[in-house]
Amino acid sequence: MKIAENLPLKVPYNIYIDPSNACNFKCTFCPTGNKELLKSVNRPIGMMKINVFEKTVEDLNEMIKKYQQKPEFIALFKDGEPLLNKNLIPMISFLDKFKLSSKIHLTTNGSLMNKHLAEELVKSGLKEIRFSIYHVNTKGYFELTRKKIDFTNLLNKLTEFWEVNRYYGFPVYTKINTIDVNYTKSEKEEFRRIFKKISHYINFDPLHGWSSSEKLNEYGATTPKSSDKKIICSQPFSRMTVLHNGDVTPCCVDWSHKLVQGNVMNESLDKIWNKNCNDLRLNHLNNKIEKSSPCFNCEYLEQMTENDSLEGKEKELLGIYN
Repeated sequence: MKIAENLPLKVPYNIYIDPSNACNFKCTFCPTGNKELLKSVNRPIGMMKINVFEKTVEDLNEMIKKYQQKPEFIALFKDGEPLLNKNLIPMISFLDKFKLSSKIHLTTNGSLMNKHLAEELVKSGLKEIRFSIYHVNTKGYFELTRKKIDFTNLLNKLTEFWEVNRYYGFPVYTKINTIDVNYTKSEKEEFRRIFKKISHYINFDPLHGWSSSEKLNEYGATTPKSSDKKIICSQPFSRMTVLHNGDVTPCCVDWSHKLVQGNVMNESLDKIWNKNCNDLRLNHLNNKIEKSSPCFNCEYLEQMTENDSLEGKEKELLGIYN
């Protein structure tokens, strides 16, 4: 879908709900793995409570009924590892009950998977799972995640999930993604050979930067070069993220949580999305992003596709959001 042709979206096209912004990995490229960095921006760590999740889903249900629009997908992940939340299965089942989207998605590193959890996930109403895999051996895993992972054991867990999924008729589309760093040509071939047997889809993703002027990668934090070309980010117009504590930000890479526009426990999602977010949208349209904003020099813009482009729509969108 081309975002520009469907604005205003009274219901976000993509919705992220974060069951946990804690993680059992400390990946070198990820803000969540850097405790000092999180401390510097006072980012809290915790699990989403079931009442926060239910209020989010109920508010979203009201928006869908009111505006007769549905999100393309609802993803249960953002800053952390969702399997850490012991209420994850009830959350997915509660969400599935409302039939708010054709795709309920989960991204996980898979390290906490077991047969019982696999069965619960497959029967919960989940439609898609993406396993984030970081190498094809224990040494490579440690270099990137700073976590001692027995790769053979991890592979057995993912194979077990695949077999459970197969037993129930593959209700969950299974994706295996990895970041295209620290791989030799032979290791890439080995990756494909191993995981094509236990997935429907495999992809090597480019390493992306995060919001703010810091690009976090395997080498540490560097500052990306600013672009001379004005690019309007489509995220505030199309994506909404509900953080673990109920805070709402219109950006899925806002790791510092500086773009929070409200809290679902204090206001309706409708008001937050269709009113509170408009000032940020206007700042993007008018090219008035302050240097202190996470949006300033955000490297994620480099990954925008033609479907995300809002180029040439500025005047029309200013009329809509003013």
